[in-house]
Amino acid sequence: MGLAAVDLRLSGSWVPINWPNRRWTGSIEATHEFATLLVVTTSDLVRWAKSEIGGTHGLPITLDVHPLREGDPEAQIMFVVDGGWVTAFKAALPSPSYLPAVTLPSSPQAGVLHTIFTASTAPPASFGLLFLARRDVRVGRTGIWRSRPDLIGLLPTLLFPAFQGGRQGSFMLEKPG
Repeated sequence: MGLAAVDLRLSGSWVPINWPNRRWTGSIEATHEFATLLVVTTSDLVRWAKSEIGGTHGLPITLDVHPLREGDPEAQIMFVVDGGWVTAFKAALPSPSYLPAVTLPSSPQAGVLHTIFTASTAPPASFGLLFLARRDVRVGRTGIWRSRPDLIGLLPTLLFPAFQGGRQGSFMLEKPG
């Protein structure tokens, strides 16, 4: 038995907020309940978080770019889907008005990490989402979901710690050699 299909639509846009902050806001709409894993990846680190289980009402998605000080290229980039968030990412922006590139998949597949935002920052980073149908996860008493053990072989190996872990976490990527 494989992963159940997810029928999702992502939409959103950059919206005006107080300069110099920037915000992309949108939603994830679905026909059935689903689980979402947020993943922020650099060359040496993976940060991840789990959202609450989403339903047909959809889930909000936000990417905020907050410069730390006026005139300083360093910014905090915060990636949020409903109750899941990765907010610890800081990097230098290539310009004061920089906006990360946005790629919305037309029909996201279950169990595939979809890169939604690509940041040409220092260090470069990708901000992705992985979706699973509700039937492919188990939800604990605290509301934290984990992938079903019989499906783990169908999911990206790199993300095993996230599928079996708590609400959020991070791990270092091993360098070859």
